[in-house]
Amino acid sequence: METLPVLICGAGPTGLHLALQLLQYDVPFRLIDQAHEISPTSRAIIVQARTLELYDRLGIIDTVLQHGLRVNGFVAACPGDPKDRGGNDFEAFGKGLTKFNHVLSLSQDEHERILCDTVVKRGGKIERGVELMDVQEEEEGGVCVKTKCIEDGTVEEGMYSYVAGCDGGHSAVRRRIGVPMTGGTYDNRFFVVDVIGTTPLHDKTSKVCLNVTSKDFVLSIPQQGGRLRLIGFVPADNTKSDKDVTLDDCRPTIDRTIDLDIQEERWFTVYRSHHRVADRFRQGRIFLLGDAAHLHSPVGGQGMNLGIGDAENLGWKLATVFRNKIDPIDQEALLDSYEKERRALAAEIVASTDNAFSNFVDPGWTGWFLRIAVIPYIFPAITRYLGSYVGPTIFLRVSQLAIQYNSVLNGGPGAGKAFPRVLGVTLNSAEKTTSKGWEIHHFGDRGSWSRVLTEGERSRFRVISHDWKEEARILGLKENKVYIVRPDGYVGSVTDQDDEEGVKRYLSRWVKW
Repeated sequence: METLPVLICGAGPTGLHLALQLLQYDVPFRLIDQAHEISPTSRAIIVQARTLELYDRLGIIDTVLQHGLRVNGFVAACPGDPKDRGGNDFEAFGKGLTKFNHVLSLSQDEHERILCDTVVKRGGKIERGVELMDVQEEEEGGVCVKTKCIEDGTVEEGMYSYVAGCDGGHSAVRRRIGVPMTGGTYDNRFFVVDVIGTTPLHDKTSKVCLNVTSKDFVLSIPQQGGRLRLIGFVPADNTKSDKDVTLDDCRPTIDRTIDLDIQEERWFTVYRSHHRVADRFRQGRIFLLGDAAHLHSPVGGQGMNLGIGDAENLGWKLATVFRNKIDPIDQEALLDSYEKERRALAAEIVASTDNAFSNFVDPGWTGWFLRIAVIPYIFPAITRYLGSYVGPTIFLRVSQLAIQYNSVLNGGPGAGKAFPRVLGVTLNSAEKTTSKGWEIHHFGDRGSWSRVLTEGERSRFRVISHDWKEEARILGLKENKVYIVRPDGYVGSVTDQDDEEGVKRYLSRWVKW
């Protein structure tokens, strides 16, 4: 039986991004999804700056931006008070930190359609209506997988070197390998609705608005075409089942929280939100990514973006092992680093969003004070007067640009951080180089640096020498240093420009394509 390198289960944003990564590195894969077509519902809607940077490197950013709406900040409001109090001004807070100092509002159905079209155009295939039946890792290596065609019931068995479970919160892959998800479920039921409507606040701004009262909240997110996404709680005294709750049942909450004239309802759903992290992200040759690995509160726009980051992290590592050029011990260390890097990050984000959200919805005085005083008045005042100090920190954390890995891949102090993307250089993994996406950036004396690698060695990478500028220092970079940047855009190693052995030692261990 032929063994394919990778089986991707799930054609949502996470699975599609992993497919694009493997296509970039010429790694064969099979991509399956149980659904027969892309869901027409919009679901996840917020695309953060970190994800936009990844799409820039994939060469699809223009299409993504064209189909989304630029959202330039966050503001809180109370009923009858449409004043924009300042809140979080993304454009100001993120200035100089990224090319994309904003959030993009993009419905998930449109988002998936862009990614699906790109996968197909680049030579990939998406098999829909295929259900995962069983997955078993074999002692001699490889993973045996049984799938069923839902339409005709045909069962197929195949062998794969690795399996990536990108199949959502009810992941069949995770269930089959018996990995628990630690955490809990919020007591409240959320409603999510897309509407066409007008409101004085959104007429004046394209910011995300948190509309609050002493007891309620409605988060309103603008979309293209005059649409609004509304997120809030189903009234606690509503005893209907989730499928029977309607927009009319939630109108009292909306009406007393936001001044909104709804002309049309586009999509409505009710669900319970979770805060959970899988106990393991890797079990042998099987990996969990996206919602299969972590579940979040919908407030904050972190979950989908974190899943896409999972795919970016794992894709180049699977490709490196597929090339089978690095030492077998280092191959295992490289694959282990996926769980160590991404699970720690997911646990941190789930914990922080859970803590903030739990306090915000607390029925006691804590929640009351946050909703009535801190969110609409104190927070805007702080950001208005201290924005230049606290703003960049807020932006970097929310946009997932502040991620730093403590990893076996780190070659010394300063490694593990995202390499800045605003130095006039586009880090473009779409470029076909021998090293498939590895970058070497040097700041300082070009004459000294030119002696570190031979011309043949330099030709294997995208090597850029930068003139030292104040801009680089502000971004945390150092003069006369060499930065080896991983294919996912994180710094793998920082060495002195004349440390020939240090540069070659790192490259010889992790880069042998």
